[in-house]
Amino acid sequence: YGEEYKQKALDLARKRMDKWGLNHIANLSSSDVYSMNRKAFVLQVRNIGIDFELMGLADVYAPDFKPNVDNSIKSYVEQYKDNPWVLGYFIGNEPAWLEQEERLCSLILEGKDRPIKTELTKYLAEDDTPQRRIDFIHNTFQTFLKNTDHAMEHYDQNHLNIGIRFGNVLEIDRHILEISKHIVDVLSFNCYDLYPKEERMTRALEIPACPMIIG
Repeated sequence: YGEEYKQKALDLARKRMDKWGLNHIANLSSSDVYSMNRKAFVLQVRNIGIDFELMGLADVYAPDFKPNVDNSIKSYVEQYKDNPWVLGYFIGNEPAWLEQEERLCSLILEGKDRPIKTELTKYLAEDDTPQRRIDFIHNTFQTFLKNTDHAMEHYDQNHLNIGIRFGNVLEIDRHILEISKHIVDVLSFNCYDLYPKEERMTRALEIPACPMIIG
């Protein structure tokens, strides 16, 4: 492509998308491509407390959780809030704790001292049952969603909260979908088949009164 190879390659990528019928740029794509502002695109916010030691959950009980989420989202979305090519923001991808809530509780209780461990210990002191352990994790997740959504709504009212890309939507606890539908603007889930099967779509449509994005 000569000395201007980079721009020519970017233009070719966009032309290929047009020919292939691709109408937006997916998450985790090259910023060189979506920064051309020639195709709609989605983004993913970072540094919002997701902790790999907690299987992708966040310690929402930590005193610095809310201010950190607020600062991270503010610094990220403000640069895009007036960009009409942005569809919205993801806040996570396939949390490992889904369907592993009891295991996560055990890891928290056996792990280092931290605010989430203190809160879980107090919560289970009233009654320690498998369902209460699941409820605690779900309540924590709900708090995480509410805080991230509040910050996104505050700093960028022009774009969608696309939520978390769930894995196998057929196996997700109904309560997780119920929590999500009241907070996020879009139900997002990944599909690794050639096309989403009817039962997967039916399950996704069962509860959330919101549009879907399938990754």
